[in-house]
Amino acid sequence: MAEQIPFSIAESLLTKLGSIALQEIGLVHGVHKELRKLENTLYTIKAVLVDAEKQQQEEKSRAVESWVRRLKDVVYDADDLLDDFAVQHLRPKNDMQRGIARQVSRLFTSKSQLAFRLKMGHRIKDIRLRFDEIANDISKFNFLPRPIIDVGVENRGRETHSFVLTSEIIGRDENKEDIVELLMPSGNEENLSIVAIVGMGGLGKTTLAQLVYNDERVVKYFEIRIWVCVSDDFDTKTLVKKILKSTTNEVVGDLELDILKNQLHEKLNQKRYLLVLDDVWNDNFESWDQLRILLTVGAKGSKILVTTRSAKVASAMKIDSPYVLEGLREDQSWDLFEKLTFRGQEKVCQSLVTIGKEIIKMCKGVPLVIRSLGSTLQFKAEKSHWLSIRNNENLMSLDVGNNILRVLKLSYDNLPVHLRQCFAYCGLFPKDHKIERRVLVQMWIAQGYIHTSDERHHLEDIGDQYFEELLSKSFFQEVEKDNYGNILSCKMHDLIHDLAQSVAGSECSFLKNDMGNAIGRVLERARHVSLVEALNSLQEVLKTKHLRTIFVFSHQEFPCDLACRSLRVLDLSRLGNEKVPISVGKLNHLRYLDLSYNEFGVLPNSVTSFPPFADTETFKCEELKALPRDMRKLINLRHLEIDGCSS
Repeated sequence: MAEQIPFSIAESLLTKLGSIALQEIGLVHGVHKELRKLENTLYTIKAVLVDAEKQQQEEKSRAVESWVRRLKDVVYDADDLLDDFAVQHLRPKNDMQRGIARQVSRLFTSKSQLAFRLKMGHRIKDIRLRFDEIANDISKFNFLPRPIIDVGVENRGRETHSFVLTSEIIGRDENKEDIVELLMPSGNEENLSIVAIVGMGGLGKTTLAQLVYNDERVVKYFEIRIWVCVSDDFDTKTLVKKILKSTTNEVVGDLELDILKNQLHEKLNQKRYLLVLDDVWNDNFESWDQLRILLTVGAKGSKILVTTRSAKVASAMKIDSPYVLEGLREDQSWDLFEKLTFRGQEKVCQSLVTIGKEIIKMCKGVPLVIRSLGSTLQFKAEKSHWLSIRNNENLMSLDVGNNILRVLKLSYDNLPVHLRQCFAYCGLFPKDHKIERRVLVQMWIAQGYIHTSDERHHLEDIGDQYFEELLSKSFFQEVEKDNYGNILSCKMHDLIHDLAQSVAGSECSFLKNDMGNAIGRVLERARHVSLVEALNSLQEVLKTKHLRTIFVFSHQEFPCDLACRSLRVLDLSRLGNEKVPISVGKLNHLRYLDLSYNEFGVLPNSVTSFPPFADTETFKCEELKALPRDMRKLINLRHLEIDGCSS
């Protein structure tokens, strides 16, 4: 899988470099010109990131992949540098506000200021030179400037059709009846109404629409039936041409929209028609409304049937209750798998049946996955082959899953760039983990994935919008809400979780003991890690300086020595530790810290004097007996969560 482009962190860097605060710091410390050069170079690189991503995906160039990897390394180092710069500059002011004037006079004398200026000057110049080397390679790869827009990258080459072989479809009879009923007359017909089928990629939305389109009742009821595959090309003129082509079976010339409109009205005027718009991604109401107006010329009972992965698309079409397509039941899944795999064989090895049913449970009712695995296992009599699939935790890593991954990845490719790192970060949670919405947004903020130059916009509100976008595009499921309808938590479908891990690549990793010596190689590239079991090589992890996230999901003793100087997020909840690791006080970039549900009932008062805690934005320590007296020293604290604290 290609290296993920660090769109969000690059944008965060530019936001910091353009801030008045950093410009003032640069002037005070004599590095203003270096910072301006750095900003200009980063803008040059940012302009070609979309093209670099496209080349990396289409050409699968290792050289481009290496360029992206180098870029990621220097972007993260620059992010650390600017944080260090700001923290060290502002620390005297913060210390004064916290009443540490004596330490300031001792630690921040004119001599130390000069040393700080020289050190930062060298670091900034080194970072700028590294960016310059990357920028100089732009011409070598012929990267072209392309705007970063929210419609995502091009949806390449997908086409669908209206024909389906009914005998090959299993488990969608009830769904077909539901949709046909929605299309049939109800006694209160409008001139034009819309039905939307919503669901994640691979569930069979297109197949269901094909079944409905070819149903005998539908064929008899509608005078005209039209099938159009939309994908990401939701241009009114283009769609009208596709509709005309579907009705006439003739290629439509490049005519003015007004002429096309007249031809369309001639075909549809006072005729009851069914228009299927398959694979719709556009969620812009104005674009949709422009097309809808052109289509309101048919007879009463005309219908539009839409398939989409995003509930937001249905909302833009003013559909209050879209038809949400679920996965197949387990018995239906087995029927489909058995039909593909055993091909009507009279004698079937029972051990293979047992393994096959275990594999089916992993498929979560997604027909596309079932078909791929079933086709692969055709005529495979070796038990070891079946076991190798059953025992593989990530079906998407198999050759058989590549096609499925590409289909699911269409959803990711069509995400706005600001959501891509947010989504990939979710791969750090274990499968079937209940993800708290509030916590996830706080972690996104801590990583720098959410930023704004407008002080009127709260980062948390922007983060909630990001969450809602991902939810509307079916990346999250099993949502839990409070009594007021506010979303508390969600889960990710296993296949979507696999996709998140896949697009994150080596940047996000689960660490387990069975990785053995490979843990060292994994840590060379990893920026975010999850510990899902008590790790024998924990010390090696804690010495990895460039890590930005450590999640610990297993009960284990956490040592005091922690050298991960770049950490933004540290979750040490539920470890059973009896004391706070003292080395946490050296984590200058820490923005999210969770110490909840440990064995220390009282935090030492000295914890508030740790340098990073002054800059920590989220501090969770639930079920404490008492808070430290000097919590007021945490002047940048945005969230304090102390549920169950008795004091």
